Amino acid sequence: KVKGVRFLAADTTLHAKFENAEFSMCQARHICKVLELDQQWEKPLTFATPGGILVDEDGRLRMYYELRWSHTERCCAVAFSDDGIVWTKPQLGLTQGKYFPEDNGDNNLINLIDTKWYKGTCVFRDPVAAADERYKMSWRMGGEMFTAVSADGLTFRNVGMASNEGNLDSSNVSFLDPMTGKYTIYCRWWFDKFNAQGKKDPLPARLKRPNRTRRGVSMKRSDNWGGNWPGKRKLIIDPKNVLDDDGWIDIYTPCVRPYYGQYVALPTVYFRVPFPDYTSSSGQLYPVFMHSVDGEQWHFPARKHPIIDLTANTEKKGEIGMVFCMSTMLERDSELWIYYVYHHRKHHEPREISTLPATIHLAKLRVDGFGVVRPKNGKIGQWTTPLLHLDKDVKALVLNVDAKGAVRVEVLDAKTKKAIKGFDVANALPISGDHLNAQATWKNARLEKLAGRNICLRFHLD
Repeated sequence: KVKGVRFLAADTTLHAKFENAEFSMCQARHICKVLELDQQWEKPLTFATPGGILVDEDGRLRMYYELRWSHTERCCAVAFSDDGIVWTKPQLGLTQGKYFPEDNGDNNLINLIDTKWYKGTCVFRDPVAAADERYKMSWRMGGEMFTAVSADGLTFRNVGMASNEGNLDSSNVSFLDPMTGKYTIYCRWWFDKFNAQGKKDPLPARLKRPNRTRRGVSMKRSDNWGGNWPGKRKLIIDPKNVLDDDGWIDIYTPCVRPYYGQYVALPTVYFRVPFPDYTSSSGQLYPVFMHSVDGEQWHFPARKHPIIDLTANTEKKGEIGMVFCMSTMLERDSELWIYYVYHHRKHHEPREISTLPATIHLAKLRVDGFGVVRPKNGKIGQWTTPLLHLDKDVKALVLNVDAKGAVRVEVLDAKTKKAIKGFDVANALPISGDHLNAQATWKNARLEKLAGRNICLRFHLD
């Protein structure tokens, strides 16, 4: 339905027909490094998988990120910013003696009451919750995922368990879904860690199996944030089915967000290469783009296309390390602000490979600009969509366009695929130049005349 929905060129379900036109993915451009571990007490630490960005009740930005002492010893810190570029680490005074003997609380670690170590943190503001539960946090330890709440987003208390089914790891995402009205988590799902007898195979045996160990995505929804979430997590993505046929590509972190009537994600994908003796595997991890209409059925327009231009981060051309996007994209100044953690080493590479520390960076992308459709060979191209239903109170069709020539929009009857009188290309007024909100118009017709009808759109690209 065309009502408050941003239809994306990167949504390949809209690519019903191209004539002399082609689709390609875009890339966010690197802006700057925004955060590093530069405090004395941070020396033994490194950034783990990232958290997210939110706007607090004072209009200030908060960045929540995970710090790692060891594989199992992790916790969460927060930084503040007014402009999204310069970030400060407040001295919160919440963790005296909790994490190391000389800990006097002069740090920016948040406090999870009655819990020392916790992993896979995701924090968000709940617009409908009571004031003392306005901030929500999901976190995990082992195979269990928990929920917590806070009044100020700095001191949290546990209130429930979202999942105890195991098969968890890495960064997980949680939010209140505006489309379903339910609390939702997206998290990792491990495949085939166990043999036919139900026992965990050693890694070499798992990597040699035809149906190899791999990482996918599961999800779960609940009406309530606290208490035990009912039911089981639902497996929604098996990378073997959607990314490749041989089981060597994993979805490492899901990074899903609702996006104007649909869902987008910048998942970190792990392109694994096994060691010769199959004792482990290594490889690049970087974020790509995936899209869904319902949050469960996902597609990847270009499975190996980095959604961020990482040239500024790489030590050697084409040699990407490990990159993890934060779970939230900010929309500011007609651009999407994407924050990410960059590790110079590939997965399972020795630390001696690179002595450069992990850092957090900002990249920017034109709003809605995950992908683009262009004409080919300097000729007029056409892009025809599948059936779309115009809502009964539809007012306008607004385009995000950067046209050196012109774009004209033709409206077709969904059944006959013929132009509707008055909405044919001859009556369509051209749109030229760079516009984020260019309204499609016709000489003697208005779109509301077609309210409630099933139509197709045909874009003529000069």
